[in-house]
Amino acid sequence: MALFAIADTHLSFGTPDKRMSVFKGWDNHAERLHAGWNGAVGVDDTVVIAGDVSWAQTLTEATADLRFIDSLNGSKIILRGNHDYWWTTLTKMRRLRDEQGLHSIEFLHNNAYKVGNAAVCGTRGWLNESDAPIDTKMTLREAARLERSIQAGLAQGVGEVVVFLHYPPVYAYEENAAILEVLRKYAVRRVFAGHIHLSGMPSAFKGERYGICFDMITADSLKFVPQKVL
Repeated sequence: MALFAIADTHLSFGTPDKRMSVFKGWDNHAERLHAGWNGAVGVDDTVVIAGDVSWAQTLTEATADLRFIDSLNGSKIILRGNHDYWWTTLTKMRRLRDEQGLHSIEFLHNNAYKVGNAAVCGTRGWLNESDAPIDTKMTLREAARLERSIQAGLAQGVGEVVVFLHYPPVYAYEENAAILEVLRKYAVRRVFAGHIHLSGMPSAFKGERYGICFDMITADSLKFVPQKVL
């Protein structure tokens, strides 16, 4: 049983006007994702999708995309990205999942999931180094959600906490102090993030800082093949 991760799948089966083919390198990306995913991930594995899962505006619109994800190999743990406008309460998402029989999908929201001897923890995150009042409010809210998730993971008696975020807390010369404070408080050693697409990768930070190893898992930067984490 292995743990994989990918971010920014940007599916649009329920919103055909939002095709990613308008962007370079995204032609037939759903088909490529299907092939890459099932070629790397086994039925007993788990995959974290770190946000920007679907272009849907509502949970109903997202159903087709969630059905596609459910059809792929393995168990899936999904967290929210900045474009996931369909995201709603955990109760509503789980109700739709159960009604649609999407049994391989879980949602990461103020909680954690044990995979092997590790806890999958995380949250969306927020913009770095912004002093705007709304950004400060959202950053503190996301930092609190991350802390609750890590606490939930530690309560499961795991050997390691692995954190997944949509927004990378370190990018170019920017840092998200509130998110980094939580990561350092709980001695998190590995963090995986999305949001930054292939064209922005030259400025993305991949490596160790503050004793934390940061990595990027955006779908196009991975050539639409989930990356093995554990």
